[in-house]
Amino acid sequence: MRLQPPHSWFPFILVALSVTLLLVIVVWVQPSSSGIVIQVQDPVTEEEYQEALLSILQNYSDGGGSAKIYEELIDMKVPASYKDLHLELVIAFGFLKSGDIPEGEARLDLLRETYDWLP
Repeated sequence: MRLQPPHSWFPFILVALSVTLLLVIVVWVQPSSSGIVIQVQDPVTEEEYQEALLSILQNYSDGGGSAKIYEELIDMKVPASYKDLHLELVIAFGFLKSGDIPEGEARLDLLRETYDWLP
């Protein structure tokens, strides 16, 4: 009579743990549709942007610090049509903030020539 080796539960436990892990990964990775609503703010209009920008630049003309103006420009919301202007303004005031006043003023003068509504 031949003795059979004792049965091991290890293969069954390994398969059960693998299937459990697979189910946990599938549930965790699957995007949930819990009904979360993301509220999108209305973009700023061109007129609102121009008014806010004129107010900020007027502060600079009245002797406001370039570092403060730079921070205000960074925090502004910008309409798509003025993104290039805004980037150039941020760069110009970045130069002014860092102490390169001739370069910053030259960039501001170029922008004033291009956009006649700038002070």
